Amino acid sequence: MFSDASVVPFSGKTLRSHSTAGFRLTEKLFGPDLRNRNHAHANAYVEVILEGGYTLSRHPRPQTCRPWTIVYHPAGEVHSHSVPLAGVRILIVEIAPQALPWIRECCRCAEDSLTLEGGGPGWLAARLYREFIHSDENSPLIVEALALELLADIFRGKPQGSLKGAPEWLYHADELIRTRFAERLTLAAIAREVGIHPVNLAQEYRRRYQRTVGHQIRKLRIEYASKQISETNLALIDIALSSGFSDQSHFTVAFKNFTGTTPSAYRYMCRETNRPKTPLIEDDSRK
Repeated sequence: MFSDASVVPFSGKTLRSHSTAGFRLTEKLFGPDLRNRNHAHANAYVEVILEGGYTLSRHPRPQTCRPWTIVYHPAGEVHSHSVPLAGVRILIVEIAPQALPWIRECCRCAEDSLTLEGGGPGWLAARLYREFIHSDENSPLIVEALALELLADIFRGKPQGSLKGAPEWLYHADELIRTRFAERLTLAAIAREVGIHPVNLAQEYRRRYQRTVGHQIRKLRIEYASKQISETNLALIDIALSSGFSDQSHFTVAFKNFTGTTPSAYRYMCRETNRPKTPLIEDDSRK
């Protein structure tokens, strides 16, 4: 059962909605120039931006959310939205209150606000949405499995290490990686930029961020490429090169290893998702 005692109910026009044992999926359309004040919702939920975009304001700073941005909101999180003139279409995946305790046991960061861009979670979200709109008698089970897999991928994307007491040079190294990931960065070059030995950089980065420098660079490249694939009509070779890959073949292998699908299949899925759909599928649980 879901809590209907949200501090503020979800606004916007409901295009379709359906509940399973552990989740409630709702596709919402929000009109242009919408601004709402700080509010919260009773249930933890995931937002997947399908079309358009908005500015999300929550601690510690505002974030711009575009197509295939995925946002996790813990229960009771205070936030506000500002929707531009184009409006926005969103898939909301609410987590049933009875499912949240064991999710919290498995994922320590289930109480943290998280935002991701495309990549593996984006592919899972696209599959989840497609199952949601093309449902059959097996869809509830498939939706449950995909929603759980999406949550796991979202939580996996958050480093589990602690940055408390981390040296200043580590922050500089991470910022350099985030701003220059498309360049031909090497561990030695990054270490030289921040004035530390490459071995120290590799060890401390992995300990604090729970991933290697190389994995972080690859992750950022794939996330950037995912956005370009979903938001532009650029050729895949151009996206590959602008993301930092040496050629399209290398890009395709890396993209599939990271997301589970190829760049061309991901583009097809995104375009399929953004085609006009028949509005309003009634939620049987609310009859």
